[in-house]
Amino acid sequence: MASKCKCGKENWMGCPNCSKYKMVVMLAPEHANLKLEKPNGDRVNPVFYSPVKENFKSPEVVFNGMIKRFSNGKQNSYTKYFSYTRTLYLYNNPSAGNENPILESNRT
Repeated sequence: MASKCKCGKENWMGCPNCSKYKMVVMLAPEHANLKLEKPNGDRVNPVFYSPVKENFKSPEVVFNGMIKRFSNGKQNSYTKYFSYTRTLYLYNNPSAGNENPILESNRT
């Protein structure tokens, strides 16, 4: 069980190359200004990667933990988007070869 990524970036929380899952934050349309800007100028929804140390866990367990961190109110990179979010999607990380959503959580 790896607790740190192996790609050389040495991320332990989330790594675009080594994390098994990614969570995409779908912002409400009226808050599109919070989308991140890519180098080519395109604006995209924020993406957070699952902790590498949780790669062995089921998607449900990982997603529930990510949602808890997303909504817990502590100041972190997740929470600034919480009140502007419409839906959260959990995907297999593309390096796993699957881009279809695994789980979805709608805010009401």
